[in-house]
Amino acid sequence: MTVLRGDEITDYSDARGNRIIGTPAVVQPQTQVVFGSDNCTVRFGEDVNWMTHIYFNDSGGTVEVDDGAQCIGQLELGHDCTIRIGKRLNVTGMFSVVTEDGCTVEIGDNCLFADKATIRAYDHHPIFDLDTRERINFARDVSIGSDVWLGYGVQLMGGARIGHGSVVGTMSIVTASKPIGDHCLAVGQPATVKRERIAWAKNGRPPASHMDPGAHTAC
Repeated sequence: MTVLRGDEITDYSDARGNRIIGTPAVVQPQTQVVFGSDNCTVRFGEDVNWMTHIYFNDSGGTVEVDDGAQCIGQLELGHDCTIRIGKRLNVTGMFSVVTEDGCTVEIGDNCLFADKATIRAYDHHPIFDLDTRERINFARDVSIGSDVWLGYGVQLMGGARIGHGSVVGTMSIVTASKPIGDHCLAVGQPATVKRERIAWAKNGRPPASHMDPGAHTAC
């Protein structure tokens, strides 16, 4: 196991095929990247403010962080898993992503996540059908579009889908059975769309371009 902390989180490679490509503009001293296996990669874009622990629990994991992302929290990756974080993600408190079984988590550009937002692409323990003895709770990909706002304590389960420009209310749970489309307001457990054709803004009124459902620019 290799553990890199703080200023050590910069361009890096080792004999086991693990790599860090790029260096965050800001990285907190307590932040860790833990390579627990082989052939794992972290790729940082420009102007990244990084306060997020990364744990590669198995081989072949990839984390891609695009320009201007500002994150605080924890990422855990299993075998051949990928987490992609888009441009200018803004996380206002601790968030977490947990993956397993080769699944992918995609986060679009210009997203805003409140404290304790959680993405859980798999269940920690397998569940089996007693008759067939086959597992029934496999990991599933999670996809979040651009310009998405997740409220406090929102949870995304395996297979969850959220379209561009949407808002998910406080403590809601997004499941695979109820995907959320573009420009929707959704709340509840499980989250259900309550209103369509909405736009949101970090400050003031959204720009005119953002009122066009086909445009996904920063708010």
